[in-house]
Amino acid sequence: IIGVGFIGSLVAFFAMAVTFLIGMAIDKFGPKRVTRIFAPLDAIAWVLTTLIYAPVHVYIMSAIYAITRSGIVVSLDATIYGRARHEDLVAYIFQREIGMSAPRAAFLFILGILFWFKLPLIMVFIFAALITLLTTIYPYQTAADKQKIIIPDKITSD
Repeated sequence: IIGVGFIGSLVAFFAMAVTFLIGMAIDKFGPKRVTRIFAPLDAIAWVLTTLIYAPVHVYIMSAIYAITRSGIVVSLDATIYGRARHEDLVAYIFQREIGMSAPRAAFLFILGILFWFKLPLIMVFIFAALITLLTTIYPYQTAADKQKIIIPDKITSD
């Protein structure tokens, strides 16, 4: 019989291995493409969470969620740190932390509203799937970024 600890260890190992593979995919294809692949998969994972009816399904969904969430978070981190190399590092780190905390607070607020009106719990997972799909339209390049053109200084030889 396979124990709960063994399954948990497998989930952690696969999440670590997938994070490494996602990093390689970001280097090859770019963070925007990786996010556009993993955001719909994450939404599907949220919807599949509504179908859990056995304890082993919790571990399976945990593994799937860890994989899809890693695909989104690692690619968004790569985008933010890539921008930070050329501009103010502290501002981008601050933006990242606010960007990760604000949705959690908003989600908890909306979750409270769903419970206040006694909506079924399945609506929470459907709502999470819809919110996850919003990451596919994350503005990787703003209009101000498109207008910035970096022109290297002319090298003159005397």
